[in-house]
Amino acid sequence: ERGDTTLQVDADLVYGASVAFLGDVTGGMEHVDRAVDRFDPRQHLEGFRFGPSPGAIAYTTSALLQWLRGRPDRATELSERAIELAQELDHPYSTAFIFFHTAVLDLWRRRLALVQEHAGVVLEVAEEHGYQIWKAVALIVEGSAAAGLGRTDEGVDSMARGVELYQGLTTPAVFWPLVLSTRARGFGYAARPKEGLQLIGEALEIVGTDAFLHPEFSLVRAELLHDLGDTDAAVTELQGAVDSGRRLGLHMPELRAATALVRLRQKDSVEQLRRVYSSFTEGFADPHLVNARAALAELDVPVG
Repeated sequence: ERGDTTLQVDADLVYGASVAFLGDVTGGMEHVDRAVDRFDPRQHLEGFRFGPSPGAIAYTTSALLQWLRGRPDRATELSERAIELAQELDHPYSTAFIFFHTAVLDLWRRRLALVQEHAGVVLEVAEEHGYQIWKAVALIVEGSAAAGLGRTDEGVDSMARGVELYQGLTTPAVFWPLVLSTRARGFGYAARPKEGLQLIGEALEIVGTDAFLHPEFSLVRAELLHDLGDTDAAVTELQGAVDSGRRLGLHMPELRAATALVRLRQKDSVEQLRRVYSSFTEGFADPHLVNARAALAELDVPVG
């Protein structure tokens, strides 16, 4: 009624993110992207008081969702713009928010060196301003990446310190499944899949099958099961990731799961992979799409 753009950004963001997280990713993204388009950092800062900037939330949320939807180029554009926004806003809490969520996206994309870089920024800001929650979650993400880069003892120790700090705080419940899944990845990287499997099982139980995080978490569980030698259970989990990814319109985890099924020579997996690959309109240099093409090429299957 008042034509207040700042309130409109907040409303679109809160509504859109909630709808997307609950499973209607396409419907939610319409509102999140509208928040991105409407956000003006100069106008917003005039009445800014506390918490992260809506622009910080809008850009990072959109980046995460766009990558899951199968738009890796757009996700990269949004995450880079978010980092630019952190410099423009010059607001420490928003900077911590932006670099943490960018580090999470880097972890999902297996860009582990960037995870270390971006989590390092979060830790610097957190130490300077006493943001214990951001310090805790950054330690966990950084530790997972360190384990993936071969520094397993350092990574596991960093994750443990982060969880200890996290559990001593009054923390938002929304972070807990992400904490669990991030540690599970880290234990997988550290060749300790049994410990990771328990954590990702708890995360999946919390989010349920209709939440947008389900296919991504299922992929983590499938990898841990495969590492433990339980191929049949891993295949079941991968097929679940394909099904939930298709249902939710999240083509990237669907593609990755279908690629793994092809490499495991599972029935009907080739057609599943061809179908989801054909849904992509960008990001063909992304390692996951390159891997998908390679898996089909090994079987002399045309992509088109």
